[in-house]
Amino acid sequence: YPQQRTCLAAAECCMQLGRWTDARRLLDRVTREFPRGDDRLVEKAKQHTPKVLTEIAKQTDKDN
Repeated sequence: YPQQRTCLAAAECCMQLGRWTDARRLLDRVTREFPRGDDRLVEKAKQHTPKVLTEIAKQTDKDN
């Protein structure tokens, strides 16, 4: 089963590779699926989220 730390690490890798939709999915997992998890990891995921959403919006604008 996925762990909170590995989901965050995978999200950060996706961000570096420009796989923004995958990064968002993994960040959402970190914040939602681990209610008793490490608060520091949740906070880090929340810090990454605005950048990921911005990049997704840029891709959407390019597609239109």
